[in-house]
Amino acid sequence: MVYGTSIGAIVALKLCVMGWSIEKCIERAEHFAKFAFQPRFISHIPAFIPRIPGFSAFVSFLISYFADGCYSADYLEEILQEEFGKERSILDCSNATATGTRIGIPVTTIQDTSICIFTNYNAIGTRPSKCGYHALQPKCGLGQVPLWKIARCGSAAPWYFKPKYIPGIGTFQDGGLRQNDPGNIALQEVAAIFPNSAEPSLVVSLGTGAARVNEVPEMGPSRGLLRDGFIPRLIRAFKLSFGSAIAHKHRSLRRQGSREQYFRFDIEFDHPEPELDDTTRMQEVKERARSAICESKELDHLARCVVAELFLFELDSVPKKERGRYVCQGRIICRLRVHNTALQVLLEQLHRSSAVFLIQGNHLKGSLGDGLNEDKDGNFSKAVSFEVFDKRTTFAIQLKEGSSQPCSISGSPFSIDSLVTAQHLECPFGTMDHAKRKRVDSIDLSSRKRPRRLV
Repeated sequence: MVYGTSIGAIVALKLCVMGWSIEKCIERAEHFAKFAFQPRFISHIPAFIPRIPGFSAFVSFLISYFADGCYSADYLEEILQEEFGKERSILDCSNATATGTRIGIPVTTIQDTSICIFTNYNAIGTRPSKCGYHALQPKCGLGQVPLWKIARCGSAAPWYFKPKYIPGIGTFQDGGLRQNDPGNIALQEVAAIFPNSAEPSLVVSLGTGAARVNEVPEMGPSRGLLRDGFIPRLIRAFKLSFGSAIAHKHRSLRRQGSREQYFRFDIEFDHPEPELDDTTRMQEVKERARSAICESKELDHLARCVVAELFLFELDSVPKKERGRYVCQGRIICRLRVHNTALQVLLEQLHRSSAVFLIQGNHLKGSLGDGLNEDKDGNFSKAVSFEVFDKRTTFAIQLKEGSSQPCSISGSPFSIDSLVTAQHLECPFGTMDHAKRKRVDSIDLSSRKRPRRLV
């Protein structure tokens, strides 16, 4: 599942729906920004007016205020149509359909700033009545909305671009106003779509940078109305609450003791972060972003977690109890199938790193790249057999590469009960509802009506 707000919404749609590579997204980013942030033609007029101090800036402010944006949305819409096409819908068959990726783009309404989300999965699932957002459904006309309009709504940052009206649905603006980090909404959506599944085992959050926060609060005297009056105080408080750092801290605290692996990558500036329309600093931001991720100690751990998530565990049958223990027999399989060339590359990489699977810390015999772990079709399949004392007892299956820290495979830790339920192993076949038929001798014959005799 991928969620994004503001520029993150555009990037998410390019990567997941359009199938762009990361390199192509980076290559097009500067051209996109410079084209979208072209000044209004009318904004050049104040330069011809006699240079009264502050007059030009005042006139520019008035023009932007009454136009509801510093920049004309025409350029933004033109470049969005060029990159996404004029007719493509978020519900159309796309790269996301092929990969099974669920995408969500949060936006906010203009009257009460309620959060709405555009999705490519028809907003399926059951949500609490007060979940804090509204998932737009096909009956709202979602299927008729071009993809570029969704990107336009998601990137309509106030003061820069005016909101976007979509006939029959509503008028929307940047979702970052309420959820600059949409991770919490994404987690709620996972619970709505998969109510019987455990929480996600891997969450990655990518930020766009923020000014470094001082460890020691500034508690000096007031510096006057211009710097510390109620207006600048409100602006500073709004910017702090608007940022994604608060959501990141809250999620980090909430996830302590959780099975979820949470990773956060962001940039810290020693000075105020660049303005959204400052295209002159894009190269600087790009270099800092690359350094922030590549120099992070968490990057290698994340890569190993992603590799481990490619593997799953399935029971062959309902475990039987023998001598006070449940004997479990199953297999570890891989999401990458035999026709995918990436499977062989992955297995060769794991073989070189002497990777092994662990069950409750115990090594499983055999190498991952020895060619012995295949089913009849050539797909990866490693037979596993172990014992547990109780159906509710959890057990972990992990992948360990060399001397690195082990990483849990998808869904780990497991229990027999959770696996049997997830695989529907106790659902007999042959009946419409997979319910067991009652035996004849268990039916109360006295409750049957006697057949009438024909005279």
